[in-house]
Amino acid sequence: MELAKGKVEVELRGILSKEEFVNLSNNLKKRHSYEGDNKKTLFYITTDFILKIETKKELDTFFLIVKNGDETKNILEEIEVKLNISDLPKIIKILEILGYSKINIVEQNRTNYFLEDDMVLSLKYTNDWG
Repeated sequence: MELAKGKVEVELRGILSKEEFVNLSNNLKKRHSYEGDNKKTLFYITTDFILKIETKKELDTFFLIVKNGDETKNILEEIEVKLNISDLPKIIKILEILGYSKINIVEQNRTNYFLEDDMVLSLKYTNDWG
């Protein structure tokens, strides 16, 4: 989901049990409109920033994303570039040449719930994190 210019994104993280996740999801679905937003993310192993590629099956584009800052304090500058999916092999090759070859591949199942006052709550589930 692209963030509109002038909007603020706040990320809060926590780990829910599968039962807690299902209960929260069902409760939100009863009260709000929603849409699925599933993606596959390649997280590159780095030390000082987050480098990732996000793909969505239904789109002919992907995103190259760098998050710079302190993730433990949720203070991150996010730089995102939207590219054509046909360029993905070339971007992966460029990153390999630059020394970024170790990756974790994560399938994320996310649902965006549309709340009042133009707020969106995104609830994610990944097999790796729960």
